[in-house]
Amino acid sequence: MIRKQFIDDILRQLKRYRDIAENSLALVPDEKFFGKSDNISNSIAILIKHLSENMRSGFSNFLTPEWQSYRDGELGFQLSETGTRDSIMQNWEESWEILLKTISSLAPDDLEKTVYIRQETHTVFDVINSQMAYYAFHIGQIALLAKHFAGN
Repeated sequence: MIRKQFIDDILRQLKRYRDIAENSLALVPDEKFFGKSDNISNSIAILIKHLSENMRSGFSNFLTPEWQSYRDGELGFQLSETGTRDSIMQNWEESWEILLKTISSLAPDDLEKTVYIRQETHTVFDVINSQMAYYAFHIGQIALLAKHFAGN
């Protein structure tokens, strides 16, 4: 019962995080979407791309023999020259669908299963909790930058 409630709560919270990000993005014109607040910060575009790649690589084929969570952390912080807001947002939409579909498909007993990330053992429960903190951190950055660029 509690495990099922945990999964339901995670889904609710993820949808809330997505709403926060997307409501923030609605404030940002295209030129600010790619802009940086200073020389050491990431743009909103880079943060969106990074989160999308994290969701896609972390939750595609989750709990299948094909799943491996090996990521180049720096790669997600680079934009290709052909990246447009529309293409970045399309990837964002697709990545959210993968994440939400994967979490929705979990059975309560799946939370205790073991997965390996960079050859370290984790339970699915631990992976989800870690990702929730990670998403909250980056979505907070997006919201802050959007308010900054919108002048709020």
